[in-house]
Amino acid sequence: MKNPIYKALVIAPAALVVFYLSMVGGFNVFNTVLAWTNPSATPPTESLVPIPVSDGGTGASSAASARADLGAAASGANSDITSLSPSGNLIISPTGGVGIGTTSLISGAMVTVNGNLVTTGELQSTLQTGDGQIRMIAGNYGAMWRNDGTNTWFLLTASGNQYGGWNSLRPMQINDSSGEVYMANGLDVTSGGITFPDGTVQTTAAVSATHGSQAFTSSGTFTVPSGVTQIMVIITGGGGGGGGGTNQNICAYGSGGGAGGTAMNTYIVSGGEQYTVAIGAGGGGVGYNNNGGAGTASQFSGNGITPLIANGGSGGLVPSSYVTNTTWGANGGSGGTVSGNISSASQSGQSGSDWVGYCNGNWSPGNGGSSIWAAGGLQGNGGNGGNGSYGSGGGGSLYGYSSGSGGSGYALIFW
Repeated sequence: MKNPIYKALVIAPAALVVFYLSMVGGFNVFNTVLAWTNPSATPPTESLVPIPVSDGGTGASSAASARADLGAAASGANSDITSLSPSGNLIISPTGGVGIGTTSLISGAMVTVNGNLVTTGELQSTLQTGDGQIRMIAGNYGAMWRNDGTNTWFLLTASGNQYGGWNSLRPMQINDSSGEVYMANGLDVTSGGITFPDGTVQTTAAVSATHGSQAFTSSGTFTVPSGVTQIMVIITGGGGGGGGGTNQNICAYGSGGGAGGTAMNTYIVSGGEQYTVAIGAGGGGVGYNNNGGAGTASQFSGNGITPLIANGGSGGLVPSSYVTNTTWGANGGSGGTVSGNISSASQSGQSGSDWVGYCNGNWSPGNGGSSIWAAGGLQGNGGNGGNGSYGSGGGGSLYGYSSGSGGSGYALIFW
């Protein structure tokens, strides 16, 4: 082995001392550099070796490599980290609470967010029991949505109990199966209206006009009350007058006048619509040897509907010889018919009574036909015939007296 050659070079005690050891003769050369620096010294240029992650370093020579290396180490448990507070916008509490955009956590909350929370997916809650699944706090009240698996509820808390359970109010309930909605504690509609399945829009309440009726004893106009959507009309024609007696037999009476027909129907209407109601006149009473006057028709019409018509009753007849010179008779006036868009409950008027009898007092009376509202006028008992009313017929009379008049028509509208 060749003798080593040692060289030592001392460069300024306060600057840099370099020891150079050279071993020659085919051996490897090792350079050992020891450096002490002062402000004016030039640093060494040798490469530095990064500290590995396992020793607490990043194991990288660049920022990008450092992030990658630390990300790979994130799968390990970092039980020594008690909180993270980057720039004051995020805090993770050792008890499990997380604050985003704030360092002040709300007691009992797992996540406290200061600002908007935006998600491109669903916000889901699988809470089955207890309080609401979505709660909104403002002022002294809390409001919440809750689905119990049968119904979905909108619920409220008592004043001052914003974070507590719901109170006894149930503003809204939705049946999860049928979708039917129940509203409690009142519903105020301030604009627009409520649209029904048939397309009808109700813009005003119909509480004040839930039920009612209007009668007509003379012609006029019917205005549909606000909020009313359906009406029922019953209208009767005028009754026929009774027949007069005859001078051929002073004990023979005229027959009774027929009652007016009665027509009925229901209509879909809207508040404010107007309809015309025409009331028929009763047939006039007459003296002897005259038939009673016929009643005239009553009618309900307007707004494009088919008119509802109730015809008047026919007048009673003068008696004539019947079978023998001692038996006299007269057919009663026929009842009025009905026409138009009528219901099955409509009916023709009752005919007046026939008069058949003898001068010895055995007879059937010639009374007027009865309407659905009133009985017909009675035949005159040794005097004038009785008048009808509300569409009924007038009673027949004897010679020398007047028969009864038929009653005027009548209409009644229900809603």
